[in-house]
Amino acid sequence: MALQNDRMITEVADLVSVLPAADREVFERLFHISTTVGYLNPPEDMHGWIEKHFGSVEAVRSQRIVKITNLVTQVSLISRAYSPIPERIYLDWGVDR
Repeated sequence: MALQNDRMITEVADLVSVLPAADREVFERLFHISTTVGYLNPPEDMHGWIEKHFGSVEAVRSQRIVKITNLVTQVSLISRAYSPIPERIYLDWGVDR
């Protein structure tokens, strides 16, 4: 299977579902995927900040959230649909990329 760089983490369950059966079984022995939808109703005074960083309030009101758990180590990765995070957000949060 060729990798495509434009895939989002929110598509991982769909990608796993189309793996050949043997590959899917191996994946499912090692990882568990759960998804849900998160909803946000931000206070009015945050709307300006949200629009500046994400384009609109509507862009963040509803987001698909994916949790992938490594069943061997019990470590989880949780990601949300709005991806990638704009570079300026990292800078505002003081995070080195």
